[in-house]
Amino acid sequence: MQYAQSNEKTLTTLMGRFNYMVLLQTLKSMSDSALSSPLYKSWSYWQKVHRDYLLWQNAKQVLENFADGKSPVVICAHYAHLDKISSIHFNEVVTLGQYLSKAYGDSYCHIGILLDQGKAGSMGDQGKYKLGYEELQLPVKGSLEYLASQTNQECFYKPGNIITKIPLMIRRLGSNSSVYQFIPAYFPGSMDGFIYIRNSTPSFKL
Repeated sequence: MQYAQSNEKTLTTLMGRFNYMVLLQTLKSMSDSALSSPLYKSWSYWQKVHRDYLLWQNAKQVLENFADGKSPVVICAHYAHLDKISSIHFNEVVTLGQYLSKAYGDSYCHIGILLDQGKAGSMGDQGKYKLGYEELQLPVKGSLEYLASQTNQECFYKPGNIITKIPLMIRRLGSNSSVYQFIPAYFPGSMDGFIYIRNSTPSFKL
């Protein structure tokens, strides 16, 4: 990091301004990640080194240096990461959505995408970090997906918050060892709306 910062002019000439900025952010993320489990000093450090903090640092760099301030910017991530409040599953760790909400206020909107059945992109399960598609389990009672499925509509958009004091079931895909995709974790009052799709069909090959 120190070398890259002290040789900005040379590296910018060789790599171009964009690639140089990506290099700096990558090095910063790596140095932050070096503090993570099991090497962090105490639980108070967990909030700082959680990957949502790194997601925020990456998003912040793009928003500050490449967005024109007028055009909409779309960040695609699991809706638990984009929450404006922490879920039980996150153990009160600050989410990417909380950072965005604090920085941009009402300009930040959290629109969830709820899938009923079919397939969805995933980094793989059982510890296999390989990009591909994962078969979706049918929504369970107590999940937003289940509630949306009761409308009998194939797809729709619902604006506005859904407020509940009871944590709903949240779908979790990808690199986890659980055979169940739904876990109790989510307070959906932090969504500004959601898109529901009954049958999720991949549009391209991963």
